[in-house]
Order: sequence, then structure tokens, then C-alpha cells
Amino acid sequence: MSDAFLIHHPLFSLAVWVVLYASDYYLTLWGAHLYKDVASNFIDYGGSYELEQIFRKDVDALRRLSPEFVYRLFLSSALLLAFWWYTVRFIQLPEFFLVLLGALMLVEGVVFTRHISNILLFRAMKTPGAVEGRIKYARWLTERLSIQQILAFAAFFAFCFLMSAKVFFLGGTLGCLATAGRHMRQTRRRAAS
Repeated sequence: MSDAFLIHHPLFSLAVWVVLYASDYYLTLWGAHLYKDVASNFIDYGGSYELEQIFRKDVDALRRLSPEFVYRLFLSSALLLAFWWYTVRFIQLPEFFLVLLGALMLVEGVVFTRHISNILLFRAMKTPGAVEGRIKYARWLTERLSIQQILAFAAFFAFCFLMSAKVFFLGGTLGCLATAGRHMRQTRRRAAS
């Protein structure tokens, strides 16, 4: 898909964002359900399956319609359209819109790789003898592994940006760095309390 298409069709970009964001939440619920039913017999993550504090209660309750999710979907969608108007129509620097779009969409791509990996693993655990024993992760290790994976994707997106000069990948790099930074602060706050 070309940069020009994304710039000139903001409703398409918005629709893709809505599908990605909603899919993230519902894949999280699927993974959390499989974790509770199957994987928790073999794996203990040292806390909630959900790493994002704002969704933890809803995911732990397997709430299909989360008010927090609906609010954040509406807010992020409105901000995306406002940012498009400001960068493309008002200041005429559409590259900034592509950076934001890359930050949002490519971070979701990182999250999707985790969801799919977890869902496939947890489903395989239903097969008798597929997994034996039990492992318990300290919460700090679960969070640190998540941060390391996000930083690895940041490096990959940075490489893609350097090879292609597509600012969409720069957005993915910045989005991953921001997400990793947020998770680091969250981990430090938990350790301090």
C-alpha cells in the first residue's frame, strides 16, 4: 500500500486502525481464556495475563465489552483523524501522519505476534503429553521479556526505515520505543511499591 493512498484516504487508515485495535483486545481475551483454562496448569506468569494496567481488570474478568476499551478506541480514532487533518490539511506535512500511523499500526503488529504465538502454544497444550511440568515466572521477568521483544522489533523497524526511507517504519520504531519506555516505567513503579 502506498504512502499516498494512506494520506489521501484517512477513513481507510481509520478503518484499519479500528480493526487492529479491536482485534488486539479480542485476541487478548482469547489468549486470557486459554491461559485460564489450559496454560495456567503449566505456566504461572506471576500475575495477570494482561500486561497493560488499564485493561487488566477487564481482561482478568474476560469482559467482552470493556468500557475502557470502547473509550480508548473512540479517543484514539478521534485523535487519529484530528492528527490527519492537522498534518495533511493544515500544516501540509503528511509525513508526520505516516509516522503516527506507523507507530500505531506496527506496535499492534508486534502485539499480534505475541497473541498468535500464545494462542497457538496454549491450544497445543490441550494435547496430552505436549507439555509436562510447570514453570513460574517472576512478574519482573515477564515484563522484562516483553520489553526486550518490543525493543527487538524497534531495531527491526529502524533497519526497515534505513533500507526503505519510509517514515511509516520510523513511526514503528518510535512507537516501539515509547511502548517499551512506558512498560519500563510501569515495572519500576511496581518494584518501588
